[in-house]
Amino acid sequence: MAFSLLGYQELQQIYSSQITFYSGQRLFIRTATLVLAILGTGLSRSGMEMIIYRLIQGVGVSMCLPTGVSIITRSFPPGPQRNIGFASLGLSQPLGFSVGMVAEGLFSEAPGGWRLGFYGSASAALVLTVSNLLTLPADSKQSTFKWCDLLYKVDWVGILIASSCMGIISYICAILTDNVANIQNAPHVMLIVFALSLIPAFALWMNRQTKRGAPALIPNSMWKNTVFVAISLIVFFTWAVILSSELVLSLFFQKVQPLTPFATSIRLLPNVIIGVILNLSTGLFVHLVRVNYLVIAVSMIAAIAPLVMAIIDPSWNYWACAFWGVLLGPVAIDVVFTIAHLMITDIFPSSTQALAGAVFNTIAQLGSSVGLSAIAVISAAVQKSSPYPDDSPMAIMAGYRAAFWACFVTMLVVAFIGNASTVPDSQLGKLVHDAILHVPSSFNTQTTRLVLLLKDENQKFWDVVAGVYETMVANGTFPESKWKAGTKPKLDSMRAGYGTILFYEDPTVIPTMCEKFPQYKDQFPIWAHHSNAMHQYFLWTTLESLGLGASLQHYNPIIDEKVAEAFSLPFEWMLVAQMPFGVPTASPKEKTFDPVEPRVRVFGMKGGEVN
Repeated sequence: MAFSLLGYQELQQIYSSQITFYSGQRLFIRTATLVLAILGTGLSRSGMEMIIYRLIQGVGVSMCLPTGVSIITRSFPPGPQRNIGFASLGLSQPLGFSVGMVAEGLFSEAPGGWRLGFYGSASAALVLTVSNLLTLPADSKQSTFKWCDLLYKVDWVGILIASSCMGIISYICAILTDNVANIQNAPHVMLIVFALSLIPAFALWMNRQTKRGAPALIPNSMWKNTVFVAISLIVFFTWAVILSSELVLSLFFQKVQPLTPFATSIRLLPNVIIGVILNLSTGLFVHLVRVNYLVIAVSMIAAIAPLVMAIIDPSWNYWACAFWGVLLGPVAIDVVFTIAHLMITDIFPSSTQALAGAVFNTIAQLGSSVGLSAIAVISAAVQKSSPYPDDSPMAIMAGYRAAFWACFVTMLVVAFIGNASTVPDSQLGKLVHDAILHVPSSFNTQTTRLVLLLKDENQKFWDVVAGVYETMVANGTFPESKWKAGTKPKLDSMRAGYGTILFYEDPTVIPTMCEKFPQYKDQFPIWAHHSNAMHQYFLWTTLESLGLGASLQHYNPIIDEKVAEAFSLPFEWMLVAQMPFGVPTASPKEKTFDPVEPRVRVFGMKGGEVN
């Protein structure tokens, strides 16, 4: 599946950007593949047939998931609509998993048995297949597709290395889940060594491709991006914990309590309800909350679920512990899904949004495989060493307790990563110092002044700005409707950022320079703003290179006096611009461009037109 996720989306970057083809038609083919594979699984007459159909189903899923990311980014502009789109997409996977577990209990007691579940799933997939064809929008690119692009514009070697490594890891996880002793087999040891050797091989290949200017699947420079690394780890561990803990929860109800599959399904319903609520609310409010704080909060809340299940007494009432374990378990995965998609699609260029979705889903799938294997190994080992009879409810519960404790500790790790996902304050401070020290100015006037506001001080600044506007609304100099509909939400979103850089000019330096160079006295104020703009550009691009999003705002001069009072700044300083920044929660808005030719003139160039 890893090969399909990465390889197919590399092809889609070429295909979807160059050929006219309806998105509905593309997804029709992919979901139709799912329909046939699911139906074939239900009709299977042997284990080998089922494996083959499940393989085809995995390919179909790998074609559908990242394509959804690409369709959302193309269909909705950055902002609340796109956030809700990703939230809805995020709702689909954990909700589908939860509904599937509930349906499993219902179908297991139905007259048709397990096959009826596959027939029902195939019918639902068929309905979605037809709706894809009828409702999804069309792409508008003209057909210029060339078959040679498949050879020269796809990093086939990178795909093969990455997919082989992840495929082997998933296989090792599967055999360990069956029996821990399988790790002692010589072929399995060789596979593990081979998989580990593929990791540096992939890095070396990416380095080679980058130096040659050839396509690179995931350039090594991506791993220097703090935000990308942090969100990748968060996705990996969150998926590892949530899916494995939900599975153990289901087994706890059936093997320890014990309950029928139908009764287990009823007890898992809070999982579905909280998933719907959280995903939709995250899409509406994610841009108003500091992202790292949100990740920490949901990780700590989700950690409560395995904690209560680790200390539960199987004889206790469902509402005492088990209910909270079911209700709070999916909190992290429902919120992180939306945040991670917004951040990863912001990090990847707009032309590779489907690849961004593929990377996200590959990390999630790998986390799921490793998590399920790790939990199975821990549970089996503790159960085997327990003093209770083998396969007794008490022995099984001992293994499950250990599994839940492991999930609890892992969610605390996720919370720690969330706290460390932003650039350290010391690095931000050094960045501002480097800018003021090294960015040049005309005649070395050095008139630019910078103020860095972080965390609570950032909130304080935007509260001051909001207070100025509220005063204007109260005295009738600013329309209340415009304040509520446009300005206030914008200020709230910037208040939720990590920090703001204020750009000032110190005009007291200018008179001295005018006296020394009177022939340029009219130019010094203009040149000072040139230098200020260079500071802005330097800091903006550097923040972006660190994985942070930034924008440039101009609420001066109406806020100048209040800001100077609030932060005890010299009143003679002239505020030029404000740059709020933080972990990105949406891609930048599409920019329109005027024709370049009237604005640029080139003389003396050889070799024809500019490419």
